Amino acid sequence: MSARETAVSVWRRAVSLILLPSRVIEESVHAAVCWPWADALLVWVTPEDGSAGVEATGDIPDRVTWTAARAPTIVGLASFFVFAAVWLLGFRPGNPSPWIAVSLAAVWMGRVMLPSPGDDAAAARATNRGED
Repeated sequence: MSARETAVSVWRRAVSLILLPSRVIEESVHAAVCWPWADALLVWVTPEDGSAGVEATGDIPDRVTWTAARAPTIVGLASFFVFAAVWLLGFRPGNPSPWIAVSLAAVWMGRVMLPSPGDDAAAARATNRGED
């Protein structure tokens, strides 16, 4: 492995480690939706490129698969609207530390809000199966 490839690999792993909490939360939201219907759940994260996913086995209805694929987006939008409502109502803590933490959490949830290509593909598969 060349020095450049090694540097790129180390960089990807570092970024993957920084984003790990948000990836775990996102995949846990997917898994939580499938939990009642799944016989087995596997949540995985690949350190090399930061990819992650959930594999659920069992008789999972298409509507649950679609909802699971869109669940992080729904959670992200809900957290945004709660944050916006609190901001519009004029809540301003005397100590700015909690407000900064809430702002960072809202930005973090914004990252979770964007569906990945895998989420789009899972939702499309569930939609297409339901039409057959």
